[in-house]
Amino acid sequence: SSWRRGKRSVLARWSKRQLESQVFGVVRHAERADSVWAFWRGMRWTQTEDFHRWPVDPPLSDAGLDAANEEIAARVHEFATACGTHILMVVTSPYFRCVQTAAEICRGLGPKARMLIDRSLGEVFGPAILGESEPVCPVRPMEQILEYCRSRGVKCLRRAIGEWPKWPEDLRIARRRYANRFLTFLQRGSVTRRNFVLVTHGDCVGAALSLMPSLAGKNVEKVEFGGMMLSSRQVQGASSTGGAADRASSCGATTSRRPSSGHSGGLTQLVPTKPSSCDGFADMPASESEPELDDSPRLWKTLADMDRPAPTAWGAISESSPSSGPPV
Repeated sequence: SSWRRGKRSVLARWSKRQLESQVFGVVRHAERADSVWAFWRGMRWTQTEDFHRWPVDPPLSDAGLDAANEEIAARVHEFATACGTHILMVVTSPYFRCVQTAAEICRGLGPKARMLIDRSLGEVFGPAILGESEPVCPVRPMEQILEYCRSRGVKCLRRAIGEWPKWPEDLRIARRRYANRFLTFLQRGSVTRRNFVLVTHGDCVGAALSLMPSLAGKNVEKVEFGGMMLSSRQVQGASSTGGAADRASSCGATTSRRPSSGHSGGLTQLVPTKPSSCDGFADMPASESEPELDDSPRLWKTLADMDRPAPTAWGAISESSPSSGPPV
């Protein structure tokens, strides 16, 4: 059929892309404006009109916006540069603090970077985080997000993806959702030959870290604002030999070993190593004539076929362990 021919054409175009090293990461947003010592535009956010309109969707604090611009974005860019590649897709939770952090990462990655909103990366959607009652409008409308991105000179795809979590969601279900979404994007990155960064919430960073082979048997107990996991691996079939990841770097995460036979491991602070598309990835055009994802239903249908978690996404990966040391 014409649909199958179109799908084969899309996949064939992706297969021609050159990507020897796949880079991927998961980043927690910077400091939120309702933190204890935070200020927003020089005042307490909870005393502003913005708080009354969006009480469960705080923006970044003044310090958080500075950190996203000066530290988080720089760290992501430096890692990609050290791996000799580029990151073109930044996929973010729809919560505004994540959108703002993702916008600064896009700015740091350069004009070719694109932002994509994914509802499936949103906050734990339950009473433990958002209060006893289900929020009517938990996040700001897409029009406001697009306007913010334009003000920051960032290109954001007009169509949000993913499914909104069902209320009431507990932490266990949310972490499973996060893990599935991370594995889905990992698979899509391999198929579309695109590097990606997910900008989301602390529990998603923890869920992704827990899936890393080097952290098997450990629990991630805490992820600080701006905490992140950045990793790279050789793409199967690339000219380089081996299938192991070149680098794995995590920063701002505290882990502990899972107890076994009555033993409990001590805390380990992960210290960052110095760097030495989709209902998943939006298809980044290889040429001006290649259609954007927004305007191509054929691409959306192709990507929808990949909208399943891939439990075997790691394949034969044996990535290197992040260096560990005392808390910093």
